[in-house]
Amino acid sequence: VYQEMLCFPNLSVAANIFAGRELCRLGRLREPEMRERTREILSRLYLKIDPDALAEELSAAHRQLLQVARALAFKCRILVLDEPTTALTDAETDHLFDVLSELKAAGTTLLYVSHRLPEVFRLCDRITVLRDGRFVATHERAEITPSRIVRAMVGRDLPGRPDRRHGVSPQEP
Repeated sequence: VYQEMLCFPNLSVAANIFAGRELCRLGRLREPEMRERTREILSRLYLKIDPDALAEELSAAHRQLLQVARALAFKCRILVLDEPTTALTDAETDHLFDVLSELKAAGTTLLYVSHRLPEVFRLCDRITVLRDGRFVATHERAEITPSRIVRAMVGRDLPGRPDRRHGVSPQEP
């Protein structure tokens, strides 16, 4: 699932899900089967969207989930998401995370790329830091703090933010 949405606005939801991997028999599209599979997938994502609706009619969040649906249509076992929440509201992000948590519980491996540490700590079991395209470290989520992740990301300690209420910098253990 790319950061920039891959969507064909003038095609239906079903056509977007199966674009480039259409179901065919004897050279003909199996449109009823694609629509039915689209309904099943959308139901799994808790989306009440008509498979025949045009993609351009969808909200940004639904277009993002459409990309997840596209991956699920072919029973992916590994789902890579690159900054999937950049265009989403908090409520839409919560919905996406509910879906991702269910996929994870069902055995799908998620590779989640993000600079938003609260999202990373909410979803991920292990956190790998890359800096300048190179591996820095991998940590179990329960064994690392956000400030230590930031330190690994930038390669040095950052000055603390002053506490606006008291004019002091917070200290980390």
